[in-house]
Amino acid sequence: MSDIKKLKEAYLAVVSGKVEVNEGTLMREYERGEFRKGDEKRFVALIKKNGGKNIDVETPTGGDSMLNIQFKGGNIKRMQQDLANTMREEAKKKKIRDA
Repeated sequence: MSDIKKLKEAYLAVVSGKVEVNEGTLMREYERGEFRKGDEKRFVALIKKNGGKNIDVETPTGGDSMLNIQFKGGNIKRMQQDLANTMREEAKKKKIRDA
């Protein structure tokens, strides 16, 4: 898969709703078996970096494929920008591992 296609997929993951940040909530949809313990740490760090407080994480369980993080405050617009950048970097790393 080309670099451009991977970057486009990462961007679409954010835009299409696979990852969503709203006032007080960050949600990430995973495919079955895709979630690994610790995946939530980068999202929690992103929320803290942008001023979010009182963070409550609900990790996906057997039947549920949604990572749900509740928080208070913070700069939502900046979180969305950082999230898009994070997803792009993730796609680049994945490309390097697959090569």
